[in-house]
Amino acid sequence: MWNRIDAKMRAKHAFAQNRGACIGVAIIVALMSMLMNVTLKILNVLSLENESLLFTVMILVCMVLYILILNAISVSECRFFVLNAEGRAGIGAMAEPVKSGYFGNVLVTMFVQTIFVSLWSFLLIVPGIMKFYEYRMIPYLLAEYPDMERSEAFRISKEMMTGQKWNLFVLDMSFLGWHVLGACTCGFLNVLYVSPYYQATVAEVYRSLK
Repeated sequence: MWNRIDAKMRAKHAFAQNRGACIGVAIIVALMSMLMNVTLKILNVLSLENESLLFTVMILVCMVLYILILNAISVSECRFFVLNAEGRAGIGAMAEPVKSGYFGNVLVTMFVQTIFVSLWSFLLIVPGIMKFYEYRMIPYLLAEYPDMERSEAFRISKEMMTGQKWNLFVLDMSFLGWHVLGACTCGFLNVLYVSPYYQATVAEVYRSLK
């Protein structure tokens, strides 16, 4: 069992013990996400000027790649913060899921998770949020066990989050003020403090639930 205050205290300690690497990971994630978002926006603008079937197919392919890359970044980030919670981790820990030999399985499982949550969200907002939290531990499970079968990852995440969805939602809401402050600093505070602190906290929750 876990509680919000203890998880945050342990996260602060893990962050303070390895501040440079944590911030380095946050910078890498922010830069990659920014690059992908800019690329997608450029393609969207171009799509308004070109309505050919070929260009439409290219946009769809790029959107799939966008999802795959962001999911890959997410799992790599989870891997670093889980390891860092257990002891000082290097930035190179982010590459472990890629080098595992099961990275294809990671990408497919994460893509299916994204599709499931998106479909539920399109149907109804609240069920979509529920599914998001039900599958919340999947990237952490894949970060630690990249060879885990898709059905197993979904099942275990569901079991881990039984009775925990509201608690994790409250934890997320407790960071809302920090995220607002981060936005007011054009993202600098997010990279230097908020994102590493938040990711370290959720990693602590995962360790408590597994």
